[in-house]
Amino acid sequence: MATPIRSCLACRRRDEKAALLRLVAVDGIVTVDPEAVRPGRGTYLCERSACLRRATDNNGISIARALRRPRGTVTVDTDALRAARRAPASDGAQVTQR
Repeated sequence: MATPIRSCLACRRRDEKAALLRLVAVDGIVTVDPEAVRPGRGTYLCERSACLRRATDNNGISIARALRRPRGTVTVDTDALRAARRAPASDGAQVTQR
């Protein structure tokens, strides 16, 4: 069976789905979805710190656009994203929408 391939939101580098961090908006909150099981449109971010910075520039507008959220800004808790990148899959760090 073929391994699913996804692209990083920031650098557009293609990698295996399991190697990227999935973000998804649920009830107006952008949540880290390590198991990739939450409903809704998701976007992926690779492990590089430069990609985290690029994705969170301009109040996270890149994340909002990738998730096709209504016009507005997303408040990104970069500490939660960093923790989720290092944490086991069961950790549910959150990022909130403003």
